[in-house]
Amino acid sequence: RLLLSSRLSRDKADYGTVGGPFSLLSMALPARSSQRQLPYEHLSLLIFSLLILSLPPLAVGDGGEQQPQRHIVAGEFNLTYNYSVSSTNELVFRFNYTEIVDVTQAVRLTIVSESASSDHPVLVVARQQREIVSWRLPLFYSSEEKEFPYYIVSRTLCPTLPLGGSVTGRVHTIFVEVTTQNPNMTAFSLNASIVPNFQLYLGASHGIRSAHVSPSQPKYYKFEFPPNVSSVQVRMVSDDMLCMRVSVQAVNCPVYDLARNVEFTGIRQTASKKASLSVTTSDPALASATAFYVVLVVYPTDANCRPNIPAQLVPPDPGEHGRELYRRTKQLNITVLPSLGINEYFLPVFGTIFFFLLFYAAAFIIALLHHTYETRRLLARSRAGAANNYDGNSAPTEDTPESPLRQRGDAADVGDNSTDFNEASNSSPRNYLAVGETPTVRTATMSTTATFSTAAMSSLSMQRGTLPSQMSVVEPPASANSATTSASTNASDALASTSAASASATVGVGTGVGEDGGFVDLMAEANQEKEIFRLRKDMTVQDLSRKPPSRLRKKYKLYYWYLIIISIFYCLPVIQLVLTYQKVLNTSGDEDMCYYNFDCAHTLGVISSFNNVFSNISYVLLGLLFLLLCWRRDLLHQNLVRRDPRASQYGIPHHYGLYYAIGIALIMEGVLSGCYHICPSYNNFQFDTAFMYMLSGLCMLKIYQTRHPDVNASAHMAYMALAIIIFTGLLGVFYSKESTTFYTLFCILVIVTSILLTLEVYYVGRWKMNVGRLKRLYLLVRTDGLSCFRPQRRDRLVLLIFANSINWSIGLYGAFKRPEDFSTFMLSILMVNMMMYFVFYIIMKLRNGERLAFTPVAFTLLDIAAWAGAGYFFLQSPTNWEDSASGSRIRNQACVLAGFYDVHDIWHFLSAVAMFLGFNIILTMDDDLAYVRRDRIRVF
Repeated sequence: RLLLSSRLSRDKADYGTVGGPFSLLSMALPARSSQRQLPYEHLSLLIFSLLILSLPPLAVGDGGEQQPQRHIVAGEFNLTYNYSVSSTNELVFRFNYTEIVDVTQAVRLTIVSESASSDHPVLVVARQQREIVSWRLPLFYSSEEKEFPYYIVSRTLCPTLPLGGSVTGRVHTIFVEVTTQNPNMTAFSLNASIVPNFQLYLGASHGIRSAHVSPSQPKYYKFEFPPNVSSVQVRMVSDDMLCMRVSVQAVNCPVYDLARNVEFTGIRQTASKKASLSVTTSDPALASATAFYVVLVVYPTDANCRPNIPAQLVPPDPGEHGRELYRRTKQLNITVLPSLGINEYFLPVFGTIFFFLLFYAAAFIIALLHHTYETRRLLARSRAGAANNYDGNSAPTEDTPESPLRQRGDAADVGDNSTDFNEASNSSPRNYLAVGETPTVRTATMSTTATFSTAAMSSLSMQRGTLPSQMSVVEPPASANSATTSASTNASDALASTSAASASATVGVGTGVGEDGGFVDLMAEANQEKEIFRLRKDMTVQDLSRKPPSRLRKKYKLYYWYLIIISIFYCLPVIQLVLTYQKVLNTSGDEDMCYYNFDCAHTLGVISSFNNVFSNISYVLLGLLFLLLCWRRDLLHQNLVRRDPRASQYGIPHHYGLYYAIGIALIMEGVLSGCYHICPSYNNFQFDTAFMYMLSGLCMLKIYQTRHPDVNASAHMAYMALAIIIFTGLLGVFYSKESTTFYTLFCILVIVTSILLTLEVYYVGRWKMNVGRLKRLYLLVRTDGLSCFRPQRRDRLVLLIFANSINWSIGLYGAFKRPEDFSTFMLSILMVNMMMYFVFYIIMKLRNGERLAFTPVAFTLLDIAAWAGAGYFFLQSPTNWEDSASGSRIRNQACVLAGFYDVHDIWHFLSAVAMFLGFNIILTMDDDLAYVRRDRIRVF
């Protein structure tokens, strides 16, 4: 027993307290007094234990293998050590360095082993005081097609943070263990060095840092905010297209500097040639730190930057062991630049507001000068006693040198008094009855060729408060040229020239008194009258402005009230969504979500690119100014009509509801464009284009309403059509990139819509498609042949044929080419149609003997210049969300205006001015007709 006790003590010293055969012996030998003898039953166990203890000690390991030998090497920095390791031979390198006051030091390890294999890799573990970093050789990165092994790995260990003050001389020790499970010797080389210039500094003069980075050799540097600096920009520039990740991380350990973990923390961007990250001391992704690391990681392939693009690799070397050694090294430069301080925001922000307030000042001055000019002109005429420049038988036409039309053709507004209306109405125009003139009535028999019906004449009598005893037509004055005017034209002109007092009465609707004193229902006659007036070959504005003005005013008021409601319900969820995007971006740090111009993105609060958002104030300010101009014109016209009701019978009908809707839509375009630029991306682009669709549609409706006030679309139908367009744009966001079927269906939709609108416009809303109509068409073709297809409105037909050819071509182009930006594609269709209709209107206006006043001509010239400048800056777009995030950053450009605005901001300014001028062209393009009677204004 004494022998066993002494051997047990020796074994405990060799093996410790765990394992070894002595544990079995201690279990077998009970604790007894030394004077007592061992029981007989334990004798066999004692002999067995003695035999085991007589054997040599074995190492504790799997399968009883011998423990590997560990060698410790005292290493020195900047020396390369060439050694070999195996499963029985391990190496531990010990490196010491002394801390320097107020200097952050980082150690970089580089290990190379071409003989390492994937089955028996070389394992490297670097131990510091508080951190452990480990990796293996070869280091594998895999893609969908193949794996890329790297036999050289360089890693920067977690830096030692300086203590500060006067403390110095503290020694830090790093242990680097190199092991492998390969039974054969595996050669490697190891180098350790202190990273030179680990600290980045502010400014381009001495802060540029060059680096070479590869997937297995990432790097990072440290930057500390100087005093009184709270925001900086970290910029990376490279000449090659290798995909990489630039990450700004908080000063913590471990540092995520591998391709598989760099996306887990910090502010980060994918990049190929350029990257720019705005960093502030209050950034939530950095935990409000005063310092950060700039981490540079190259991806093994370019899939993260440019999907479906193969990796750019230098042809692999065969190496000493016949393995392919991949080289994918990126050379780059890192610079940290100061961002604009909050005080530097005031000049560009308030300068922009002041610039657009100049438009308000210019409008006020022009209105004041115009009012002064009109006042002096009227005073001069009153002093000269020129109350009436025409005799009783002459008509004020454009050819008359002293006509009010010629004198007031370039007026920006309807006149401020009724003098000119008195002059125009006191004369008797050819073939027309002057306002207030008592007509001469003669008896006539209406032939079957007359286009004016009995119902129309009854309606005329109803308006005058008289009942016809027989059919009558109005006899024009003796000076009229009756040879050129048919009975139908005379009758309709007489109807158009009734007094202003009866003009507001409802035409042909209600009940009347017949010859026998009974009541007659005139509803059927009213419908028949619509057919007559709206299907005439030569229509005038009077024919299509027969509804009471109060009724039309209520109808067109709905346009801007509906638009206000639509804007509220549309904008609230949009604002919530984009702010959520911004919050997610700020919290996660993934700046690939939004496509900013990072080279000119100025942060304010939570907004990453405040300048792109704020520049949309141009739309808001000019939209408000347009509303004020419309309100002024509306107010002047209402005052004029109250002073002289005859003014309502002259010029283009004044309905400002659509003008107000256009102004509100311009304001909302600025609001939603600002929302889009909070986080610009493909999915959010629909917010930027939604009210551009609205503006295009409203402008076309307004141009059409100018000479078709009675038959223009109602507000709910117009907005329903625009809602369908916006919904189609929404579908295009999800399906246009993937489906040929979507573009095919869209092409069919464009063609069908064009045909339906063609019929609606050509027949002025008086067509219906039913079986009876088709049957009548068949009978007409049988009796009259192809002559029945001879158009009555050739000008209108030419426009419609041209518009259909353009629309069909665009639809077919989309079906074959399938453009990725569907929203812009559909917006281009609306813009092209609006421009075609506007150009057609101007051409037809000139072709019918009308002219353009000075004001719309001036607006047109300025508008062309504004659109030319806006188009130039638009084509230089600094972003492109059709590309990847890194591809878009290649297009990023520096600020070009006041060090605050980029080229896209200038596009906002110029396009807002261009749209404002374009809307004023529509507002003033018929000012030359202000003193022309509506029954003399052609419809086209």
